[in-house]
Amino acid sequence: MIATSILSMRQALIYPPMWPVIGRARSKEGKRDTNRILPDGCVDLIVSITDNNAQAFVAGFMNRFDVLPLTEPTFSFGIRFYSDSVHTLLRHHPADFGDGGIELELVWGNPAFEIAETIAQARDMKERIAVVEAVLRKKLDKAYRPERLFERCMGHIFANKGMLSVRKLAEMEHYSERTVRRTFAHELGVSPKEVLEVVQFQSLLVGLQQNVHARLADLALLYGYADHAHLSNQFKRFYGLAPQTVMAQIACQATNR
Repeated sequence: MIATSILSMRQALIYPPMWPVIGRARSKEGKRDTNRILPDGCVDLIVSITDNNAQAFVAGFMNRFDVLPLTEPTFSFGIRFYSDSVHTLLRHHPADFGDGGIELELVWGNPAFEIAETIAQARDMKERIAVVEAVLRKKLDKAYRPERLFERCMGHIFANKGMLSVRKLAEMEHYSERTVRRTFAHELGVSPKEVLEVVQFQSLLVGLQQNVHARLADLALLYGYADHAHLSNQFKRFYGLAPQTVMAQIACQATNR
């Protein structure tokens, strides 16, 4: 969710049985005065920790980037939930969260504050993951809901790295495009096209980080964009910077390690 080229990041896999529901646990330490937040196609549970307190909130599906000021040293701990499975743990549809963030207390009640405080007092990343694991295990239904159109469509989108059209997505499920659009509006509050574009962007971002010297024309061909101009425009919309600028930042960080 937060740009890896701006902040240092450590990743850790969470409890294996939760993989169908949860993306990855992430921690971030703010070392600059701003925090760039990027769309990632998921719903995020985030705990922000400062010297004075800990706050937990849920960030819904984003279709644009955001830049937040950091007024003091901040450590953020977060978990991504796949949008099609978030109801299993949070008991809300992703559309309920909008594209902003709401306090976790409004979702889970008073226990949310205790969870945030326990995470804040943990000594390291391993302990933080253990705290979240314990909470999520209790909330995880033993019996998953029957597979539905939205869940299957999200599976297709991630499996194909966003490189599908809405028409192709509907054809894969033998439904009309209208039905697919209505389903996404109800479940997620956005169109399937927006989800496809966000996942495509995230796939591009991973590829760009792995090959900072690649030509934009080659990346456009590899990640399903019409041309490098289309790639640049969409990248700027979701990141807020030109791809060349981000590639230069990543290359500079790699050189200074």
